[in-house]
Amino acid sequence: MRRFLILALVFLLLASCKESSKLDGLWFLAYSKVEGEKPYYSGKRLLLHIDGSDVYTISVGNFGSGKLNEIIIDTSEYHIGDSVIRLWSENLQFTFGEDSLIMSHPENQNEILVWNSLKKMTSETSSNAGCISGAYHIKSVDFSDTIDFINDSILIHTGVSNVNWPTESWGVFKYYDIDFFLFNSGFQSWMAPVTMCTGDTILFENLYRPKHVIEMFKIESVSRQNQLIGTWRQGPPDSILKLLPPPLPRVPEIDRLIKMTFHTDSVTIYRYGRPETLKWDLTSDGKRIYFIDKIKEKWGSGKIVRLTDDHLFLRMSGNSMEEDTLKLFRVQ
Repeated sequence: MRRFLILALVFLLLASCKESSKLDGLWFLAYSKVEGEKPYYSGKRLLLHIDGSDVYTISVGNFGSGKLNEIIIDTSEYHIGDSVIRLWSENLQFTFGEDSLIMSHPENQNEILVWNSLKKMTSETSSNAGCISGAYHIKSVDFSDTIDFINDSILIHTGVSNVNWPTESWGVFKYYDIDFFLFNSGFQSWMAPVTMCTGDTILFENLYRPKHVIEMFKIESVSRQNQLIGTWRQGPPDSILKLLPPPLPRVPEIDRLIKMTFHTDSVTIYRYGRPETLKWDLTSDGKRIYFIDKIKEKWGSGKIVRLTDDHLFLRMSGNSMEEDTLKLFRVQ
């Protein structure tokens, strides 16, 4: 009897060690799921790093403050029993799926949390996320657009998506020898491990849609700045004056028309006779004008709908319905 108990104890210890070793590594909170419903991909940026008896909970990026590279790490210990893990002062039931860890609370077994395993990058698969710059065509299973990384913290949509509010925050951080790309889409923020980054192609693992890859392909730069230099005025006056609000006191009717005068690195915008001078630039693909000092505000950028020697049609951010296209004509 005593020999049987000793063997049973050894068996339990070996089983516990085996389960513990399977837990070791980096896990990403992919989604939650209630029984009978579809998975809920919340876009959480939460990692679980289990190393021996220690567990690190990593919360990535503070989109409220704009500090995307901010990392908060909480350290604790965990204890494992028979299909139960003691974590965050809670007893959670767990099972293993294919490259996943599935958790549920004993008091609410109808809802599960699914953590996907993340593999440490090898020298053959490691990336250089510093190569991200310029304009790209980005596509995934249900998304396609063109974007431009105008600096190391701001990207701007230049295609058909997010036309009204096209500017987003982005960043890169490294953990566990993995480069993670952080992106705030305005209504949801997400992150994705960079699996390849060359001069022309960037690939990300789509953590929220397993087995789907996010691809970005470099777009050749287009220079159109010289076409914009000069003065452009809204018009022709006869067709739009009746649509404008009543004139301000002592403002000639011609000054009620919007006017833009582009210089090499600055533009003066006249709206209802009031001038505003801003720095301006073009996205690398030549599709959108932006004003870096107010880029996240209304009229912080304008998508170029048409540009010829004499016509400049823009859809300004925050006011970009098709009927709101700003039609400017060269006057100088």
